[in-house]
Amino acid sequence: MRRLPSVETQLIFWFQLVDKGLIYPNLWLKRAGFEVYIRKSKYTINKLDYNLLDIGYVTIHERHRGRGWFKNFRFIAEDMQPWDGVIHQGITNKKLLQYFKKQGLHQYNEAAFIKFKC
Repeated sequence: MRRLPSVETQLIFWFQLVDKGLIYPNLWLKRAGFEVYIRKSKYTINKLDYNLLDIGYVTIHERHRGRGWFKNFRFIAEDMQPWDGVIHQGITNKKLLQYFKKQGLHQYNEAAFIKFKC
């Protein structure tokens, strides 16, 4: 899987395999200075169960920062995921916290936001 040309294509390939039990439900996607930790997670919110793509950690090499990569990856992940939504976890960057608030995502806790599938 890591031979695929980008973390975006790795993510899409993972979506195809994870529900079939052919790949781990949690793993690191890595390629060309980008690293993303993902997992399929179950959350109970207001007594309802949700299957979510859990994006727990993102690293972008310094030379790629500020070019919109994360925003584009986020949109791909949210649009392509086959479940109830995406949770972005462990956000410590204050600019990113403000970004998610402005985007209107559901704030799950002080460091996590959920984008539910419409």
